[in-house]
Amino acid sequence: MSVIRWSKFAEKTIKELANVKEGENLLILADINTNMDIAEACLAAGFERTSNAQLMVIRKILDSETGELNSVIHNAVVNSDIVIGLFKGSKFFSSNTRTEAVKRGTRIISTQPGGIEDYIIQAVVEVDFQKMRKNVKLMANLWEKSQKCHIISSIGTDLNCEFHDRPAHIADGAATTPGDVQFFPGAQVIVAPIEETINGTIVVDGMVCPGGIVSSPMTIKMEKGVIANIEGKADANAWESWLKSLNDPIIYHLSHLNIGFNPLAKMNDNATEAERVLGAVTFGFGHQPNFLKGNITTGKFHTEAILASPTIYLDGKIVLMDNKLDEKLGFVKMV
Repeated sequence: MSVIRWSKFAEKTIKELANVKEGENLLILADINTNMDIAEACLAAGFERTSNAQLMVIRKILDSETGELNSVIHNAVVNSDIVIGLFKGSKFFSSNTRTEAVKRGTRIISTQPGGIEDYIIQAVVEVDFQKMRKNVKLMANLWEKSQKCHIISSIGTDLNCEFHDRPAHIADGAATTPGDVQFFPGAQVIVAPIEETINGTIVVDGMVCPGGIVSSPMTIKMEKGVIANIEGKADANAWESWLKSLNDPIIYHLSHLNIGFNPLAKMNDNATEAERVLGAVTFGFGHQPNFLKGNITTGKFHTEAILASPTIYLDGKIVLMDNKLDEKLGFVKMV
């Protein structure tokens, strides 16, 4: 790869996703595993927007013992207007540094490019971000206005749940207002259904994390928001064994469901890309982020199972089928 290949990616990231303005303090944060072509391209694009751009590279983003950044990086993050993370490691988002930075109004966007470089270039450069954002906002609005959700699939998924007044969280990959934290490329809409209303069957034909793409369908029976039974072959047995090994009953609770919106994402072993596939539905189990306003915030662990191509009904109306959004409802094509 070369800096030239990443130049368009960097330009759109800096201008459209990070919304960097002249005079803002921009910090590009990388570790020794980051492809420096990406980091240097983002730095060059950053200098086109603000004179206060800098790139910091350290051996490891988080200390293995404390789970925090060292004091130098901590101070740089909390005193920046916008931080672009180009490293692997979701624990950064639960660190004290992140918490303090957000309170101060720092905007943060992050990606994990290792192994999916082609995808993140295409997903940022070739997708019309504004159209994708329009679709995401429309879906979030539909979810917040709807009471009942019914998800089915041709291989046996048949799940019902209700939203009531739960907020729909937009994860479009852009941080444009103080305190925004986003993972890019987007996009997803995320909601935490009312726990006791989640009943039925989930048949996984995409992937599970940990585990990857399933070699045969995995059936998860849900009763009042909790996994009651798991059936299937080797993948199901391995996933169930992993759940048991955690010795944490909260991991069996469904904590959120997401819809993917990126038309260039593909289903594969990388959850970062797989859960953003247009029309894919991700079911999260275990610990639940506070912003979803649910009742499952005490768990220590989290896992996800992804359906590749379900059909979604909201209050009896189809909004998604065969990985296509219903354009009659106002959704638009993105590429």
